[in-house]
Amino acid sequence: MFLYQITDENLNPLRVVKSPRGLVAHDGTKIDNAASMTTDELADLYVFVIRFPDHPDVPDPEWQIVTGHNVNIVGVKNKPREVVCTLEYQVQDISIDQAKEKLISQVKSHAQQVRDGGYLWQKAPGESYVVDTSLEDRVNIVGLDNMAKEGDLADQLVFSMADNQEVPLTDAEFMVMAKAVGAFVITVHGIKKNTIKAIDALPDLDACKAFDPTAGFPSIPEILIEEGA
Repeated sequence: MFLYQITDENLNPLRVVKSPRGLVAHDGTKIDNAASMTTDELADLYVFVIRFPDHPDVPDPEWQIVTGHNVNIVGVKNKPREVVCTLEYQVQDISIDQAKEKLISQVKSHAQQVRDGGYLWQKAPGESYVVDTSLEDRVNIVGLDNMAKEGDLADQLVFSMADNQEVPLTDAEFMVMAKAVGAFVITVHGIKKNTIKAIDALPDLDACKAFDPTAGFPSIPEILIEEGA
């Protein structure tokens, strides 16, 4: 974004305009579109580009609301090539209720990612697998668990893990895995509830800013899928 400063032939500033279209130089020369001209071409007409900062000091969008801004033109008179713009924002902190709503939303989102991101199940010492735990997979596990309890699987189940490994499981092994996955889901839900309670008790905005909505949750296990699997 640019502004354009128009001066007289002695480089005395006359006016600043916002749009590159329809500029009129000090001598009456009309410029249809200043954006299509080089800075040197414009300078020959005593029209100078005022550049905005490449990396403006913007407010924190997470905790502040921008209510307005001022454009300040900074430079030395009669040196229009050195004139630049700065942006000054008027901001307002979000309310503590808004901050808590934001944190609670982040907690819920993270809890879902953890819950659906897989569970590292140790089948035996030195033998671990990542079990898929998306809603569809959890429903499938519950159904197979009920079959295992009835003996309908007949110790013949080959279960596909998150990395596509096909792992043979006895009915007893599958029930142990299903119970572990269920306990994992309950644990994540409990952490989510306790974290939300902690957020509700935060006293002020600074406490909200310092709060980590992902703390206390299990890490999402890494799933390595071999090429061709």
